[in-house]
Amino acid sequence: MSQTPAETVRVELAERSYDVCIGTGLLASVPTMAAAALGRSLRAASLVFDANTAPHAADLARACGPRAFN
Repeated sequence: MSQTPAETVRVELAERSYDVCIGTGLLASVPTMAAAALGRSLRAASLVFDANTAPHAADLARACGPRAFN
């Protein structure tokens, strides 16, 4: 089940600004949110995990599907 962010925080860094979505159950929404934010021109993306978020990597890979990590 996809969820919408409970809160979106904008990180202002001039031309490098980005949004951070905060909420529960968002991993399943990552493919849809990325496509909406980046458009159809997205061909590849990188995800960075640290020790705190690494346990969620497998869930994210499942949400993105088998073609996401070729």
